[in-house]
Amino acid sequence: MDIIDAIYGRFSARAYKPRAIPKETLMKIFEAAVRTPSWADSQPWEVYLAAGATLDKLRNANLELFKSGAPRAFEVPGPAKWPDDAQGRIERNMGERLRELGLDREDKAGRQKLVEGNFRFFNAPAVAFLCMDKTLSSWSSFDMGAFSYGLMLAAMEFGVDSVPAVMMVSYPDLVRETLKIPANLTILFAVALGYQDDADPLNKFRSVRRPADEVVHLFGV
Repeated sequence: MDIIDAIYGRFSARAYKPRAIPKETLMKIFEAAVRTPSWADSQPWEVYLAAGATLDKLRNANLELFKSGAPRAFEVPGPAKWPDDAQGRIERNMGERLRELGLDREDKAGRQKLVEGNFRFFNAPAVAFLCMDKTLSSWSSFDMGAFSYGLMLAAMEFGVDSVPAVMMVSYPDLVRETLKIPANLTILFAVALGYQDDADPLNKFRSVRRPADEVVHLFGV
């Protein structure tokens, strides 16, 4: 697949077919992802992938915690407040997504069901939980973000779709216990992998992106 085609074609798939990804395919994807550059060539990534019966068990327990109202306990705190421009983009894209799905902003039940998809891991057949050592700094978090993007682009070469979401690690203690993740690792976020259900309206939406000439500030060019 052409790299530019992959970059423009990638999107966050939020509904998947119940079709397992072969182990050989998964390993080919990760063999490409580990080519990601990192600070001082430290290669901080540790990946714990759940699939099959293990993922089903984790999915059910995760959903039960969400429905019970258990408080989320991310191991990496989010911003106390989004900057106004970022908040505007979040609200604008959410509004467009709701319209695509035929939901009203005041439809609390519909919005709750939409959020619930995160805790079902979007019914994906595989979920990669991305971790790094707790002693590392935000510099290594940048490396982890780069790794996840390499992972998602590599997946496209094999016809595998994806979605990154921090909400999938809302209950890190459950993930840690189920996947035997060592205490010295921070569970940063997760990437769901699978074959998109192209009939599901969740996969029709494409968020609006900021134009490059708004983002890039050129001098001497």
